[in-house]
Amino acid sequence: LFGALPVLTTNRRELPPGQTILTIAMPPMPHVLSRAAVAETKWLQLLKLTYQDAAGKTRQWDAVHRATTPAAPLRTSGGAMVRKPDAVAILALLRSKSQQAANVVLVRQFRPPVDAHTIELPAGLIDKGESPAEAAVRELKEETGYEGVVQSSSAAMGLSPGLTSETVSLVRVDVDLDLPANKHPIAEPDEGEYVERIVVPLSELGSELDKREAAGDVIFPALRTFAVGFGLRSLL
Repeated sequence: LFGALPVLTTNRRELPPGQTILTIAMPPMPHVLSRAAVAETKWLQLLKLTYQDAAGKTRQWDAVHRATTPAAPLRTSGGAMVRKPDAVAILALLRSKSQQAANVVLVRQFRPPVDAHTIELPAGLIDKGESPAEAAVRELKEETGYEGVVQSSSAAMGLSPGLTSETVSLVRVDVDLDLPANKHPIAEPDEGEYVERIVVPLSELGSELDKREAAGDVIFPALRTFAVGFGLRSLL
């Protein structure tokens, strides 16, 4: 009815009589062609990115990069890249023999870019030579006083990929409240850090975030996402 249909093949000897080869042009893979720093402070760089889009057109994009973190090498094509995270966010679950239901530890601190206090997971930059797991154990101790055991760590994830190159690894840590070191935890924040520790039953996380948000605090989006997912577990 429709006549001879084209056939996609890599061997002309396989071509049936009366049919033609269909050639499909693969679209270009988007990738960054160059970076140029247009402004810089001690901590941040403003970059002008030149990149190729999915249609093969050259475009530009403004982005922020941490000046303390070496930039990832440019890709010569659209292939995958293994990224090293800049920072860790720590999902620390607190348990004891007397209380099997898990608690989660949060931190509250003032963040000048949003001119507000934020409710976040404990977090921090990965020092040179550290793994995400090592950084998580150190940062958890510094910000909350708790000592824990790392259970897992994610690959590098974009925090705000439309604005910044910063990536983070989500590290899950178990904290045994029965250990002597965790009976009366004392935080060890860096100079200039004023961090409030908040311990919340996991089952009450969503309502706690609602309360803090209503009081004017800004919620870390990954934390809100986790709370929503936890709340949906009964529907699955």
